[in-house]
Amino acid sequence: MDEVYMYDPGKHSWTFMNARGKKPAPRYLHSAVVVDNAMLVFGGTEKTAGDIWSFSFRKLSWNRLSHVSLLSHGFVIMQNNCMMHVPTAQA
Repeated sequence: MDEVYMYDPGKHSWTFMNARGKKPAPRYLHSAVVVDNAMLVFGGTEKTAGDIWSFSFRKLSWNRLSHVSLLSHGFVIMQNNCMMHVPTAQA
């Protein structure tokens, strides 16, 4: 699925966001965070996933920021600083 929906907890309803432009490939095992007026989607797997995308809520469009290979990672925003946890392989 390559659709974007926004959830309104006050109304308990979902709204379809008609995103424009090139979209990220479908993926799983990714993480996503909302920062200001954008949603950042990191990594995951499925075909060409393993990159970083930004979805602008103002422009309703996607923008590919970079390509990295991330699986089983965590991501959080604290005081405008990005923190990412990428676990190392266990022997």
